[in-house]
Amino acid sequence: MNKSIINVVALLVLLCVVQTVVSDDKIFGGEYADEGQFPFMVELAIDGAFICGGSLIGPYHVVTAAHCTGLVTTEALQIWAGSVDHSLDQGVFINVAAVYNHPDYNSDTLKNDIAVIKLKTPFPKATGVRTISLASILVNTGVEVTFAGWGKTKYDNYPYLLRYASAPVITTTKCRSYNDYGDVSGTSQICAFESGQDPCEQDSGGPMFTGTGAAATQHGVVSYGVGCGIKPEVYASISYYRSWILSKAVHTVSTTCNGCTTNTAWKNMCESMGGTHRKTSVSYQCQNLNPFKTRKINTSWIGCSDALLKNFCEKVGRYSCVGGNGKCTPL
Repeated sequence: MNKSIINVVALLVLLCVVQTVVSDDKIFGGEYADEGQFPFMVELAIDGAFICGGSLIGPYHVVTAAHCTGLVTTEALQIWAGSVDHSLDQGVFINVAAVYNHPDYNSDTLKNDIAVIKLKTPFPKATGVRTISLASILVNTGVEVTFAGWGKTKYDNYPYLLRYASAPVITTTKCRSYNDYGDVSGTSQICAFESGQDPCEQDSGGPMFTGTGAAATQHGVVSYGVGCGIKPEVYASISYYRSWILSKAVHTVSTTCNGCTTNTAWKNMCESMGGTHRKTSVSYQCQNLNPFKTRKINTSWIGCSDALLKNFCEKVGRYSCVGGNGKCTPL
């Protein structure tokens, strides 16, 4: 049997297993999103068939749920983004370089249901895809959070247009009071609930967040819920897993040049993104960039003809020439 077919069958089996215990998720209720409102939203796909949601946290990295990637090979998986409408040819598919499921992920209980995906290349600048910040502290009870996706709606269909809705965060005690939620963790999981407003099938792996656009902060990853819009949704907590995410979402940028002298602007750019700068006789290297700092880069330098700086910038951000000076701004 063709490997891609095996992957699809395996994933469908997994989703069916998940749904017998908890409901895999898509946006139930809510409204349609405007173009550019949530530019960090991505979808996971196998052979062009969308299976789960996710969020872009750095030029090369996506966060999603581990139950979305557990039975999928790296070669078969692609990440799609670039439009609110996936019925049109406006978005872009990017191939995957690596998938990191949390080492303690439990497919029976859906504990530690989080994964990091590394892309082979960043999304082209023209797509308008941007990154989202990751929360460093737990979101407070009562805060109204947003979730978005292309998943199942209350009309029992799967929309082509991105939808979003919101719900308040509830206490772990309140969450556990519902049947089937007795083992929800008070540290690594977050619950939110609003009757009739909920992620639903195929929204799994998508972000739970506050704010919009560049001001958005992700607090959770859609993990599971019983039914759609009738009981709380459980999310893997971003603040709890932040250190683990950071340990996986690193990458090396290397730019080769012949006979280079010290380039202070290049060095400063690397260090401003948390990277380690290294110069050899033939190359500049910037290793282990911090994905949470690459989205904050805003660096200018004199002149637009410095190919070394332009090359580096385009690997981590957007390059432009402003008033005769080179400039690098976030993806």
